Amino acid sequence: MVWLRYWGLRRDPFAEEASCFVSMPSHDEAFARLVFAIERGHRLVDLEAGAGMGKTTVVRQALRATRDPRRRAILIPAATPALGLFDRMARAIGSGCERPSDRGNLSGPILRGFRSAAIEGIQVVLVLDQWDTDPGPAVMQDLLALVGSSDNVGPSPTIIRSGRALADDDRSRALSIGLERLTRSEAETFVAGRLAGAGCHDRIFTPRAVGRLHSWSEGVPGTIGELASLAMLTAASQRAEVVTPDLIDGIALRGLVGIDPSLSPH
Repeated sequence: MVWLRYWGLRRDPFAEEASCFVSMPSHDEAFARLVFAIERGHRLVDLEAGAGMGKTTVVRQALRATRDPRRRAILIPAATPALGLFDRMARAIGSGCERPSDRGNLSGPILRGFRSAAIEGIQVVLVLDQWDTDPGPAVMQDLLALVGSSDNVGPSPTIIRSGRALADDDRSRALSIGLERLTRSEAETFVAGRLAGAGCHDRIFTPRAVGRLHSWSEGVPGTIGELASLAMLTAASQRAEVVTPDLIDGIALRGLVGIDPSLSPH
């Protein structure tokens, strides 16, 4: 894209599919707790935060940090049908796990696969991404049965549920982890880190422009990224040298990133 070349970027620094983890206190704590839970074999973990808070980015970073030949991580995206969810699990677990052929025959084959993995000394880590769009309570019952079925023959499987509003059932059994909104200084770190990850170390946003990004977004990383990308595109079209606070305000007031203009931070 032209605006990326204008700023010397290899890719959109704020695109979700290419997002890189930026170290900030609020996200570092969640990351550290996820790593701890995986390495200790905690059976059920809930990562709960609103839309755009960076849940998927933090989980993926934790999975990268805990890579091990004796560990298999399975990330199931949002809205995967029940049979597809268990089919993905069967593929990832591998040997000893037959693929289920129908909804009524899900737990048995996967349970045998989990046990085979445990006998081989392999820990299975299952991440249910955006679990607020889960395929139904029956599926969760099957999964919890799998997690609770360990007979201490090997590493316990870990289920990580990530979502905006997780169900109240079984919450008492889960290790709960949250994500905080970014502070003003964290927003500056976030923007600079994402730009650097995409190949640009120059200061594109003035300090006051970063302040406007933080104010309009109310500290939500996803909204900061959307607003920043549009601002960079607009500034490039105007051949501007930097992104100014007025440009940020103009985009936000037009409601182009789902921000209510009536909630102006002025």
